[in-house]
Parts: sequence; structure tokens; C-alpha cells
Amino acid sequence: SGDILFTDDRETYFALTEKIESILAELPPQGLNAYRISADAAAREILAQGKGENDLDALSQVVKNYFMSSLGDDAAYRLGCIYLDRFDFVGAVRLLNKITDRYPDPSVPMDEVWLRIAIAYSYVGDPRSAREAMQQALAAGGDRQSRLFQSVQELVEQSPQMNADAAAASTWITRLGGVNRTGLMPALAPGFDSGPLRADWQFWFAPKEKYDRDDYQGDTFARYQPDEIANSVGKSEDKVIERWRDAGWRPAGLMLFSDDKAIFRTGADFTVWNRTGELEAAPAWRPLWLNHFSVDAGFQSRRQMYDAYSRYGSSETTRDSPLQPHEIQMFGDRIAQSMSLHRGVLYAVEGEKYNWSDARAPRGDQQSGYSWGSVPRRTRLAGKAKSDDPEDAESDLLLDEEMESFDDIGFMAAPVGFGDLLLVPVNVSGSIWIFALDSQNHGELVWKSYLCDEPGGGSEPWSPIHLTIEGSTAYASCGTGVVFSFDPMTGGIRFARRYTRTGGSNDMMKRFGTQMELFEPDGWQEDLVIPVGNTLIVMASDYNVVWAIDRQTGEFLWQTDNRPFGRKFDYLIGIYDDYIYLGGTDTVAAISIRAQGRWEWVHSFSDGKSLGRAMITPDAMYVPLDSKILKIALKGKEGSGDIINEIPVSLGTGAPVGNLYSDGRRIWVVGGNRLYALGPDDGSIQPTNKDEDEQSDNNDQQDEDAGEDEDSEPEDDDD
Repeated sequence: SGDILFTDDRETYFALTEKIESILAELPPQGLNAYRISADAAAREILAQGKGENDLDALSQVVKNYFMSSLGDDAAYRLGCIYLDRFDFVGAVRLLNKITDRYPDPSVPMDEVWLRIAIAYSYVGDPRSAREAMQQALAAGGDRQSRLFQSVQELVEQSPQMNADAAAASTWITRLGGVNRTGLMPALAPGFDSGPLRADWQFWFAPKEKYDRDDYQGDTFARYQPDEIANSVGKSEDKVIERWRDAGWRPAGLMLFSDDKAIFRTGADFTVWNRTGELEAAPAWRPLWLNHFSVDAGFQSRRQMYDAYSRYGSSETTRDSPLQPHEIQMFGDRIAQSMSLHRGVLYAVEGEKYNWSDARAPRGDQQSGYSWGSVPRRTRLAGKAKSDDPEDAESDLLLDEEMESFDDIGFMAAPVGFGDLLLVPVNVSGSIWIFALDSQNHGELVWKSYLCDEPGGGSEPWSPIHLTIEGSTAYASCGTGVVFSFDPMTGGIRFARRYTRTGGSNDMMKRFGTQMELFEPDGWQEDLVIPVGNTLIVMASDYNVVWAIDRQTGEFLWQTDNRPFGRKFDYLIGIYDDYIYLGGTDTVAAISIRAQGRWEWVHSFSDGKSLGRAMITPDAMYVPLDSKILKIALKGKEGSGDIINEIPVSLGTGAPVGNLYSDGRRIWVVGGNRLYALGPDDGSIQPTNKDEDEQSDNNDQQDEDAGEDEDSEPEDDDD
């Protein structure tokens, strides 16, 4: 089945099928012929049931399960040619190299195999391997004077290289908060950011532990109205802003852009806005149901222990984390904020559903908290799929009977589309799986593939497991000390690569009478894997380096510490040209991919904190810094950031500038419970278009509701 892995060095693991293929390849002819009696029949049956000679699924099954049959080399050659035509160069090299390196008696023309390998290596930026492939093509009987050979030779001599921005076309799936996989945002119009900016438009909802049918909807300021905006900030939001600044949080929320729409999550649903022209006071559409946010069981257990032993030296990591449910929702749990788009459908990870007409949201947390003798696991509720058509109904995840017996099963990120399939990471009682769902049949389960178990001390509870699909290969880092490469069509693991986790121990569980210790990961905010050419860049929530491995073999290439000069980076801003741009609370930087992680420039802030996600456009980096935005050149200057401009920002709420986004028309800011659209500040104040008495009544009611919520929740000593 390919589900069992083996290793020779206890670092890189491969599917056991590869070991079996090596054994079969070394058999004498009589032994190989005996094997092929049954293998050839099975391979022919698969191909006969396929949809023509170029059926990807049938060819993939033959290569995976019957590669050493008489039909295996032809299936791999045909599949490799298809991948080459689709510009999946790494996938093509992987398949064609199976023929050259492993197949004992190929019947396909080997000179043409080597020529195609040379083409693929040229485009992934490996000219040396491309030239070696050309020599192999000649040795295999290639005609140096043929038109095909000369065309490939010319291509190899030109040695085109797919650098980071060229490789970051539309095929990558990883969402780094932007409109594509690199995090690169559209450039703003010239002069847009030459002067101060202000919140010309904003949507907001009150921070609450639960939302009823009246207060979940929020409100909109369609113009810059400083008095009304300031009055809309109630006691509960004031407290959130204070905690945001003091603890150095970063909003967990994100935005998605789809055609002329901007998508933003609220406390109980999400809003879809028309973003072209003048922004309106009402969203284009919202779903017909709401969902209840629940704190995940892992952090809930840690919070329980923190409450019990906070006076006896509890973890500083837990103490500085968001603690109240609405704080966790807006500034902590990035998994619960996950959204994705595939073929015009929006997918969102959610909690328990309730109707807008219900009096109140469901009460109570999804899990019962800490169980003696067990490590808290980051388990969750399942998610829903939502159509971009507001008339369509939701679609539930359909689990097979084997999984229905588990209560603590849920998504670890929004799904990633691959043709008709939706690939999604799922946590089943601490075990990480990949589920493939049928997007055309209400999320019916097509296949599932087990990856790994969480280590004994646990993992980062709020880090999404971002899946990346590049061509015919998918990648995942689970925050568990392992990176995986697998087949998105079947779920078969191609290789797994171990790394040494970094972090500290937390002895709170010992105070409960057990010798088990919690693991406090020291790494990145999210688990990311990013293919660039033949290199796979990995940023894990439990490993404090940027490191790179070979996409085909899993071989280690290079690594770069994320704490240079005593400064810590904890999130990826984006990738553009040759550079990886990194961000932290007090620092931003750029490292070179071609120079194997060399630091190009580092810029530290001496006059404030960055309390939101920075963004990059083709011409600059924009960094939120308290109540302003720094515009920094992408190339840097003499090893430091080259500041182009400091842009004052007037939000009107007293909150820091949060996560930044650009759609080419304006800068958007996600600030916890508020979504802002910034425009140039010309010094004028727009007249209000709201009834001031009505607005005042709404604010009084908000403060009254906030007071009720505060009374119902125990306060922490630090607060």
C-alpha cells in the first residue's frame, strides 16, 4: 500500500514500496519474470479500466503499485511526459529518474528519457544536472545532429532558471495571507502612500464570549467619522486593545480576495464585501447560519492548569497568551480563522452551528478540559464548506465508520483544492491524517492517509498545518518534528524527513501528580512548506530555523537560525524574487534563497512594536508599527532596511495597526474585531450619515452587554 516507511539513517524515511522495488530490480531474469506473471496482469487491468492511454489516475496506480511489471517503465515515461507538458518539472524528473535509476530492462527510448530529464533540470535551475543528462542521452544512442537534440542542447546552454518569483505562479496553494502562495500583494497606485492614511471605511463587531441574533451582525462606518468611531469603542474592546499592546499579540484573522470580493471573518460568521468602487455600508452577502467558537481542548487544559497554579511559577508562554475566549479567537487560534477558496467555493473551519434566529449561541466548550494522566491534545470540531452562492446550502464532512467513534476529531486547517479533491489535515485524538474529500459530492471521503502522532509533550495548539501542492506532489509540516512529501492523488507518502524539535519543558503537569511534562515549542507561528525550484523551504512551529531540503530525496541542503543578533522572527511575510522576507515583533529581514539562507539585511525597530503582519508588494515592504506604517525597500541598504517613508495612520479607535493587505486599490487592515480600508488623509472630516442618538444607544447597549460578559467570566490576577 505504500503506507509503511523505512529508513537507513533514521532521518529520511521512504515508502516500503521503494525498498521492494530495489529488491525486485536485483532479481535474476527468471525471478523477475515469475513476479511479472501476476504483476503484468494487474497492471493491464488497471490501464484497461482507465479513461484512455493518458489517464493520470491509472498511470499513477501502475507506477505506484506495479512499477517493476513489464508496463511500469512505459507508464512512468508517459506520465513523466504529461507532467513535463504541464510544467511540473520536479514531478517529471522524479518519474523519469525512476526509469534510469531503478528499472532493470527499460523498453522506452532511453535517449529521449534523458533529453526530457535535461529539459526538466534546466527549468528547476540545475544546469549541471541538465548537462550531465545530455551526456547520458548521447551515451544512450542519441543523435547529436537531430533537431530534437539540438533544440534541447540550446535550451540547456541558455540554462533558464525558475527563480522565486517566476516559480511562484498560480500553481502554488499555500496561502500566506495574500492572494497567492507567496504572500506578494498587488502594488498600490503611485502616490497612494505618499502622505498620512486614515480609515475611510471600517466594519466592526463587539468582542464577546457569545453572539445573539442582534449583536453578531456588527456595524459599518462608510466614511471617516472620528467622533462616532471613537464612541463605538466600548469597555470590552478597550480592554482587548490594552492587552493587545501589552502582550505584543498579532491578530489571528486574515483576508481573502476573490475577483471583486473581499472576505473577512466575524465573531460568528463571515462577511463578503464588494471591493471595487466606493465601499458600501452593507456586505454583498453573509451566510444564513452562525457558528460558535470553542477553545481547543489542548489550550483549554493548559488554561485549567494555569488557573490552578498561576501563583506558583506557571509557564510564561501561557501567561502571555490570550486567555479569554474572545481574545483567543481574535489573537490566538489561527486554525479557527482558516479559510480557503477553490473553484468559486469558500471553505472555513468552524465550530458548532446555530441559526441566526436562535436567541443565543450554544453554551459550553467543546471539550471537558484536562484529564488526569494524559497530555492535552489540540483536538477540534469539524468544519463546513460554504458556497460562494448565498443560495447554496452548506456541505458537511462525511466520515467513514472507522472515524465516527472518535469525539475529538477535527480539521487542522482549511482544505486545499487539487482537481475535484479537497485535501485537508485532520487531527484524530492526537494522530494527524490527510483526508481527501470529493468537492463535487458533498465532501464525501475519497481516501485518508495517516501521517504521524503528536509527540508525548504535545504541539503548538494554534498553528495551522498548511498543505502545499506543487504539480504532482503535496507537502506538509505538522509541527511534530517531521516533514512529509506525499501523492495528492492517492495519499501515498513519498518521503518523510525528521528534524530536532526546539523548545522548553513546562512542569505544570507534575503539580497534578504525574511525571509527564508539556513541551513548549519554540518556532514559527504557522507550519509552512514552500517549494522553490528543486528546493523545499520549511518553517515549522516547533523548530526555530528556516531550513531547506531537496524536494526529490529529502536530503538536507541548508538552514538559517531565526534568532540572529538576539532578535526573534516568528512569521513569514512573503517570498519575492530571490528573497524570503521574515517578520517579528521588533524586527524584519530578508534572506537569500540562492545564497542558501544568507542574511541580506536586518532592520530592528527602536521606537515601537509591530503588532500586525507586514506585507510585500513588488516595490516595497509595508510594516505596521504601532500607529504608523513603515515603507521599506525590498533590497535593503548596507545590511539594514532602507526606509522609504513613515506613514502615519488614523484608525480612530486607538488600536495598533494590525495585519496589512493590498488589493491594488487600497490598504486593508485586519485589527482583531475590526476591518479597516485605508485611504489618503486629506485633512477633511466627512459628515456622518448615521443617526447620532441611535449610535449612542447602540454604544450604551454594547457596554452593558460587555459588562455582563465580564461579570460572567472569572478575571485573571494579571488583569
